[in-house]
Amino acid sequence: MPRQVNHETRRQELAQAVWALIRTGGIEHVTLRHLADATGWSTGAIRHYLPTREAILAFAAQHVSDRVNARIEHTDVSGPPRTQLRAILHQFLPLDEERTLEAGIWLAFVAQGQATPQLADTQGVAFDALHAAFHDGLWTLQRRNLLTPGADPTTEALALHALLDGLTLHLLMRKLTPEQATGTLDAHLARLVP
Repeated sequence: MPRQVNHETRRQELAQAVWALIRTGGIEHVTLRHLADATGWSTGAIRHYLPTREAILAFAAQHVSDRVNARIEHTDVSGPPRTQLRAILHQFLPLDEERTLEAGIWLAFVAQGQATPQLADTQGVAFDALHAAFHDGLWTLQRRNLLTPGADPTTEALALHALLDGLTLHLLMRKLTPEQATGTLDAHLARLVP
């Protein structure tokens, strides 16, 4: 009888192995041979799931987005609008070991995306989806008269996105503490959603 393979479990194993390779040697260390060595799989088995290095990198980058999205789905969004927004935005900041790992991996992908079109495309989709969510959320707040009067949701979505990116980078560089980063975000949200 043929052995049953859980393809989703195998894909998760691959993603974790790629992340481990990136942590230890950078993106340039991610090769089919290194991935085979890390997982104990044959290169043919890996190619069944991910046929090229670019596909491997795009898959591992998407894994970051998937983890963040899953965490957001389980975030408690009760309370006033600013509290809800704050809870969601915290899921993007590297405030603990898990989110620091994700942010570091994502930043490595951002750098590599300059030279890898498929990876840049994956990042572009994630960026656009995140920006659209900020944009739609702020428009909803404005329609409910919960946004600071005169604030433009389109401009504020861009500013909020840039603020998160900057805070993430500063946290990864250890130039801000988590308390400083969340305090900065809180001050911005207090002005945006009084």
